[in-house]
Parts: sequence; structure tokens; C-alpha cells
Amino acid sequence: SSGINAEYGTAKMFPDNIALTTAIVETSLNMAIAASPYIGAALYENVSFLVAFLVPGAAIFLLFLGSFVVKDVDCRKTTGEGNSTRAILLDPLLIFPAWHCAFSQILLNFYIPILAAYTEATFNRGAVFAGICLLINTAGIIVTSPFLGYLMDRFNPYIFLIVASVTLPITYLFVGPSPVLGDFVTASPTQLIIVLALIGFEIPLACYPSLIIMNDIYKMRYKKLTPSAQNLITSIYCSSFPVGAFIGVVSAGLLSRLMTFGQSTQVMGFLAILQSLFVFLFLFLVRRLKTSATTEERTPLLKDAPSSVY
Repeated sequence: SSGINAEYGTAKMFPDNIALTTAIVETSLNMAIAASPYIGAALYENVSFLVAFLVPGAAIFLLFLGSFVVKDVDCRKTTGEGNSTRAILLDPLLIFPAWHCAFSQILLNFYIPILAAYTEATFNRGAVFAGICLLINTAGIIVTSPFLGYLMDRFNPYIFLIVASVTLPITYLFVGPSPVLGDFVTASPTQLIIVLALIGFEIPLACYPSLIIMNDIYKMRYKKLTPSAQNLITSIYCSSFPVGAFIGVVSAGLLSRLMTFGQSTQVMGFLAILQSLFVFLFLFLVRRLKTSATTEERTPLLKDAPSSVY
């Protein structure tokens, strides 16, 4: 929840750098996820079980005290009223980018709970190797996120969405690897590390443009992005991350009981291809909406009245 609040607050404080601030927050979260198991294990093995919890607890408490010192920035609604919550929630074009972000998180979190069992059975390398693979996966996100966020704020965010929609499904078929690839790709530690590193680069491409695109669609529909509408849109976007993570982990647990690792990741890869088709349909509809909005701006509501003759 702290990460969601951080993304929400920074998006409000820096509306012209939404993708960059989101990328920085996500980078910080992924760095914490990557480092925390090692820090906890070191404290537990070298000091005690109690200290392993006291140290992060004390750090959180110090940050809490520091929040009273930092200058407060009011990010709440100031003026204007947006369209109703119901209208935004029932607008498929507005919700789809958030769903796409959630689906990307499903793909990211799907293999995490079942990777150790796969590496143990396939390569005779257990949790340590799986942890290294996930660390490299996370490192791909950490290294590329700020740079990609910077670019997304300055170039067309739809381009990044298209690139991710093409590359991510293809890459995901190589995780297992997919049985449909046959002898084209052989499972190996090197193959797994390379594929997870690529996914770490592609996930930010898929997720971070979503909030910019949602704001853009709202402005095309309603001309002006009101503070209340921006609050709701940002909240929907932020909620897509935990929703996707939850679905991904649950899906892994269900499919791993019925299929092998390669078969289950193949299913997710095929679903990613289907999702990409929906992305291109979404882009077509957005294009139509943009054309319609441009036409309405150029067409006067009333013809010029003729001059009165007296």
C-alpha cells in the first residue's frame, strides 16, 4: 500500500513527468524486493531472528518521524468536478490501459512461486539459483525503468505500448520454453536468465505508459482533466499493480497442479498474444476517438448568423 500511495502522490505532484516518477517509485520498490531477502537472511544468520524484524521496523519508524519534517504538499482536489465515478469505471477505453498494466503484472508474478521447483527439477539447481534468476529479472526493471519513464514523458507513449505488445508475448513463450517451439530452443540456465532479463526490460514498456494514456483518453472525451477525475484515474492505475500480482500468483498455483512449467508458461504466452490483439483493437478505437474529437473542435456548434440589415 505504501508503494501505491507513493505512485499516487508523485503522479499528482509532477503531472508533466508521470511516467518518470512512476518508474522511480517502481524502481525503489523492486530494489527493496530484491535486497530484502538477503538483508533479512544476513541479520537472521549473523545476529538473531528478533533483530531481523527490529531493523526494518526501526527504519520504518524513523521514516514515519521524518514525514513530520518534510514540507507537506497538498495533492487533494482543489477546483472543478469531473465526470461521475460510474462514468469513468464504465468507460472501456479508460479502463483498458489499467487492465493491460494488471495483465503485465500477472505475467511478471506468474513464474515467481513456481520457478524454484522448476529449476530444481530441470537443472538440479534449487532456490538459490531461482533467486539469482529473479534478481536478474528485477535488475532489468530497476536499470531500465527510470530511462524508459523519462522517454515516455517526452515521446508518444502509445509507441512504447505497441513495442511491448509485440515483444512481451514472444519473449514469454521462451520462458518454459514453450513446447510449440520444439527443438528450436532448449531449456538451460543461460536461456532462462536471458529470457527473464528481457522480460524485466519489457514489463516497464507495458506498464508505465498506461497512466499517461488514461489521462489522454479522458481529455479527448471530456476536453479537460479535472482534479477529481485525475484522482480517480490515478487510483485505478495504481490498483492494477496489486490486482495483477494477486492474479498472477493464484494462476501459477492453479496451473502448476495441472501442467508442467513449460506448458503453463505457454498458456500465459498465448493469453499474452490474445491480449496484444486487444491492444491493437484498443489503439484503433483510440484513433477513431481522437479523429472524432478533432472534428468536433473544428466544427462550430452554430453557423455564423448573418449580419442584421437595418
